[in-house]
Amino acid sequence: MDKSLPFAWSPTVSPRWHRTARRNASLGRQAGAAAAAACIALAAWFAWMAWPRAPAQDAAPVDTHTFAHWQGGGRDWLLKLEPAQGTLSVYDAGDGRPLRRLAVPGARAIVLEDDWLFVLGPASPRLLRLPGLAPRQDGGHGSAQP
Repeated sequence: MDKSLPFAWSPTVSPRWHRTARRNASLGRQAGAAAAAACIALAAWFAWMAWPRAPAQDAAPVDTHTFAHWQGGGRDWLLKLEPAQGTLSVYDAGDGRPLRRLAVPGARAIVLEDDWLFVLGPASPRLLRLPGLAPRQDGGHGSAQP
């Protein structure tokens, strides 16, 4: 008879070995349960991170335009919209010095087209004529105050 594995067949296996084997099996079950719980928690975290979220209601869209560069009438201007402050600042593009500041409450973006600056907000766009930044004179929404 093969006696290379006495614990597998021998009736004289010590009771201590049985206790160790039971304890190791119990630890194996506990480790397996902990690993399963960790896998479930990780899968739940990944699902939560991948779930689409709606943007905040008052947040401006990511693709808004808040800068514009205008050249005309011997002027070279950089126009910067600051939506949080509700202002439109005009800077000299050559040296960066501030030239003007206009109040444009509720504005979210600016778009430059030829000599017209469109100030976009929740209401209809306001039109300002460059270089004077005067509002449109035909009764439109050009209500920016210098």
